Amino acid sequence: MKVSHFSDIEFPQIGAGTYEIRRSEVINCALRLGYKIFDLAESYGNLKALKNTFRVAFLPISEDGLGIDRTSLFITMKVFQIDN
Repeated sequence: MKVSHFSDIEFPQIGAGTYEIRRSEVINCALRLGYKIFDLAESYGNLKALKNTFRVAFLPISEDGLGIDRTSLFITMKVFQIDN
């Protein structure tokens, strides 16, 4: 199921959280299952690993990637204000 944003962009209603995910296989599995929204946060401590996982996923299958079109994904990022 998809919903429309005020800018007429359609996006899925269900995404994958990445809290405590440390292995790239988990994200790769979610991508293969069709997940298109991924929720990240710097406080999870896994941004570097996830960045590399997505980078490889965008590579063509012929280059051992997943051939994922980067424009088809929605990456959300929590931003915490710690200095008030």
